Amino acid sequence: MEEGSKYQVSRRHFLKAGAVGLGAMTVGGAFFLPKGWEVLAATKTPNATMLVIHNAELCSACRRCEVVCSTIREGTSQPASARIFIDRRYNEAIWTDGQFFGETCRQCEDAPCLNACPAGAIKFDDKTKARYVDPKLCSGLGNCVRACPFGMVNFIEEDRKARKCDLCGGDPACVKQCPTTALRYVKWDPRYDDLK
Repeated sequence: MEEGSKYQVSRRHFLKAGAVGLGAMTVGGAFFLPKGWEVLAATKTPNATMLVIHNAELCSACRRCEVVCSTIREGTSQPASARIFIDRRYNEAIWTDGQFFGETCRQCEDAPCLNACPAGAIKFDDKTKARYVDPKLCSGLGNCVRACPFGMVNFIEEDRKARKCDLCGGDPACVKQCPTTALRYVKWDPRYDDLK
């Protein structure tokens, strides 16, 4: 053997050390993960039974849905606090045939907002299986806001808590108040989940 060869690592030693290190990280990680994450890992996410969809061709951008949502859910007529958003793209009206695009929560099958919440504050409604934020558990980190690819988790600065559509327990006020029927309450289907 050449001098210094006793310091060389064989493939077998490398794999052994890697296996020991991986095992230590796995066992150690169980002690250091935030409380509630182990429950999320072990529980299959139930699919929502319903969701609200928006038809841009019928929308007049009156924003009545935003007003009623914020009034009923937050006690203030302030569209910025709503859980539904209508985008007024006046500058792009030429390119969009004058349509106004509404964003509603997709109630994603593999919800990024739920997966990003270290406090386990995103729960399921018993009736609709809609994902909603439990304000008692929300720690105000904003991970869910950043994780949602559709921007449908709203963060209320006044109380430093996140909010998202919970389908009003199965009777969405925004749908009832839409004067043009641009909003519909329909059965959840994987095709509405743009993450797939």
